[in-house]
Amino acid sequence: MLLKVWTCGGSLEIHPCSRVGHVFRKQTPYTFPGGTAKVIHHNAARTAEVWMDEYKQFFYKMVPAARSVDVGDLTERKALRENLQCRSFRWYLENIYPEAPIPRGFRSIGQIKNRGTSKCVDTLGRSAGEAAGVTVCHGIGGNQAWSLTSNGEVRSDETCLAPDRAADKAKKIGLKLEKCSTTSVNVNHQFDYDAEAGLLKHRLTGRCIELFGDALLQLRECIPTLDAQRWQLEGYET
Repeated sequence: MLLKVWTCGGSLEIHPCSRVGHVFRKQTPYTFPGGTAKVIHHNAARTAEVWMDEYKQFFYKMVPAARSVDVGDLTERKALRENLQCRSFRWYLENIYPEAPIPRGFRSIGQIKNRGTSKCVDTLGRSAGEAAGVTVCHGIGGNQAWSLTSNGEVRSDETCLAPDRAADKAKKIGLKLEKCSTTSVNVNHQFDYDAEAGLLKHRLTGRCIELFGDALLQLRECIPTLDAQRWQLEGYET
């Protein structure tokens, strides 16, 4: 509803003296055909297909279960958007919701797969301040869904990969998750990707992301021939 209101010429105003009451339940008291999750995924996927343009990729990577949902016939909804001459989803991000954890420009979206082991970079469900890791690639997005932004951020939702200097032992720098900046790019979050060599180089340190052991990520001196430093970024575009 909000997407349609804002992008199609309307606005939502907050009345300073308004009060809203809401009863929060642990679960819905209603039943839905196929279960609650199926209905939620169905409605969310329809919204993504009609209103999110190319950014629907992010939705499907973060909510992979919605990709298999039958969204039904969207002809009427898409025609409505066209007839109302609604603005793009990118306009909505830039003008209405600039703090949204979706990069405005991106070079890749999907898994980051190590070419030597076929394991993928994974948030492991962790939060900002904790270490990122590596697990077996599962191909369904979620914790393994990353975007390389046009600013060089390696981003998962609201967190970015960054050097963990607290883990620096014998000049071995770890990698952790940090809250991405919503105003300007944090130089500590910027990487360059060499698609041919497969190297992900941190701009500030000049070091490359390396799979160390079975599941650790570190920034080490770049060695183009070392498989542990060679990565494949899903959907990468130059």
